[in-house]
Amino acid sequence: MFRHMHEETDISKLIKENVRIHCWIMVGINDTRAFLVNQTWVHHCNKHIFITASPKSGLPTVDLNLTEGRNELWAKTKAAFKWIYDNELNNYDWFLKADADSFIILENLRFMLLAYSRDDPVYFGCKFRPYTKQGYMSGGSGYALSREALRKFVEEALPDPKKCRQDGKGPEDLEMGRCLENVGIIAGDSRDSTGKHRMLPFGPKTHFQAGPNNASWLPYWFLKYLYYPYKQGEECCSDYTISFHYIWQGAMLMLYDLVYHVRAFALTDDIAFKLRQNAGGGKPLFEAAKDLAVSLSVPFESMVAEAQHLISNSSITYGPN
Repeated sequence: MFRHMHEETDISKLIKENVRIHCWIMVGINDTRAFLVNQTWVHHCNKHIFITASPKSGLPTVDLNLTEGRNELWAKTKAAFKWIYDNELNNYDWFLKADADSFIILENLRFMLLAYSRDDPVYFGCKFRPYTKQGYMSGGSGYALSREALRKFVEEALPDPKKCRQDGKGPEDLEMGRCLENVGIIAGDSRDSTGKHRMLPFGPKTHFQAGPNNASWLPYWFLKYLYYPYKQGEECCSDYTISFHYIWQGAMLMLYDLVYHVRAFALTDDIAFKLRQNAGGGKPLFEAAKDLAVSLSVPFESMVAEAQHLISNSSITYGPN
């Protein structure tokens, strides 16, 4: 599906081989947006499938005999991750769930995940605050589970009614957060080392455009729910932003072309330059990339300490189902 020579470089290919991501996309039975996803970013995953009740779409789908509807998203999420666990667990390192109106820059996701291990019990997304002790990830911005997180979710959380909601109702992202918290999965910090967000639940225009006197165009509930500090406008987002949400129709194609095809002439690729410098000093290219990822990410150990503190000291009880 790649249409330009520079869509993959030797560095991106190397990291793609070593940080393997399986993507699944939640789509409705008549959701035409899935076709735009299938033309754009999803081919940067190592493998992808669409989870829908309509296997006749012509897209790579898995028929899980599901009932469609907004009230069935939790049932679809559980079934999708169970199928992936049964069929793909040992073939990939990380497992990404996204929506049909999500836009994911896989190279930036891999760069962040390079700082962590598939054996870390962790998942990453845009972290929200209420109803859980350590927070949970917004569904629209996408969230990625490590191999260990997926294993614990399916083996320890799903079968236990004390740890995971057994029916198919309830908000998919919140119920996932509750299940994972109950089996010790860390709700990771996806921001970069400067505190800027990398996974966002709205489109670029919403996040980058500040109103008069820097007033926010974002809904009040977002600022209330968001777990970490946020600055509206040009400081909203990391240089290595991973995801946006509510990307409609032609905007999907526009974003894809801007990210992968448009180049500002004579500007240095700073990541490639730094990696070449480090590799030139005798360090293997992949190890140089991993060191750079670690230096720009929040340490996993600090996430564990924060989660343990929150869970042991929080008085928050679970909200209504």
